[in-house]
Amino acid sequence: DLDQVIGRCRDLGVKILALVNIETLGETIPPAHSDAWNDYNQRVANLAQKIAAFYHGKINALEVFNEPDSNNFTPEDYAALLATVYPKVKSVSDVTVVLSGICCGLNHDYLKRVIELAPNSFDAVGWHPYALRVEGYPFSDWGMGELRDSIVRAREIAGWRPTRRPGV
Repeated sequence: DLDQVIGRCRDLGVKILALVNIETLGETIPPAHSDAWNDYNQRVANLAQKIAAFYHGKINALEVFNEPDSNNFTPEDYAALLATVYPKVKSVSDVTVVLSGICCGLNHDYLKRVIELAPNSFDAVGWHPYALRVEGYPFSDWGMGELRDSIVRAREIAGWRPTRRPGV
């Protein structure tokens, strides 16, 4: 039973990220930029609101779809989805709403566009760093790029500026 698993995880101090995804809703996404998105977004928002209310105080974050950039969501359609889901979830819970895991930590243009279109529709950003090297590990030509470069670019998009500490 899911409630028992969540309770046990909470007892162990494990933070829980719930995912509202295509499979959660049980239907495929509409064609890009179609009028069907308004109704689809409402159905997703209603489901996310029910999950946030039911698990209020039991989950730490709610991610709105996983890797939309690799699942045929345009940035415009995904931003509209976030803008619909966010206020519905926040009306029943203070749970952190996560802008989905962006695939492979490389799709910076997608991330930037979603943030521009839906700037107040999420509390955090998921970032999947798999297939990225760490200072040339495991091999200098392995994977899709350097993790450090991906993080620096994502922080630039978010407007994050490092603070220098003495001696660092």
